[in-house]
Amino acid sequence: MKRLVIGVILAVALLIVPVSGALAAEDTATVNVTAVPSYVSITILPTAWTINGITGSGVLEIDTIYYSKDSGSETTIFGEPVVAGNCEHALTNTSTVNVTLKADMSHFTGGDAMQNGNGTNGTSDFAAWVCASGVNWSTGTQIMNTSGSTVFWTSSTAGDDISVAFAVETQDGAWDSGDTMSSTITLTAASV
Repeated sequence: MKRLVIGVILAVALLIVPVSGALAAEDTATVNVTAVPSYVSITILPTAWTINGITGSGVLEIDTIYYSKDSGSETTIFGEPVVAGNCEHALTNTSTVNVTLKADMSHFTGGDAMQNGNGTNGTSDFAAWVCASGVNWSTGTQIMNTSGSTVFWTSSTAGDDISVAFAVETQDGAWDSGDTMSSTITLTAASV
């Protein structure tokens, strides 16, 4: 009988040991988490424009419209629609989201210091416009105010490239000096 009891105890022990080992074991699984933030960023090249500097002397005439072109006369208006290859500036949406674009232009400093007339040139005021490639210049331009300009391009998809055309109409009053003036165009992208 002792043998039977010992055999039963051993059989029960063998059954209990694997069960208790299985209950004590752990296993893991992983989940890889990826997150892309809503990041807004744009780049533009080139980062400068010398008005009337392609085929002209870089010297401005009064009451004249100059266009930021890649080649040819800067006083000749863009075709309809504006062709990317005619634009001097290329903009890339380096954001992770779609964006809208607007452009503001500061007053000039130095020299005659033309003031931004927010769409109207005058005795000491200039007017400025912006347009994206693929859009008709005659109907798709937006005025570049000193601030708060209207969106000129909507829903630029992340990674898209567009060409941008600028124009400045100089003041209609006589120049007071021949000194260099400078201004800044600020492009603003906002997520859609």
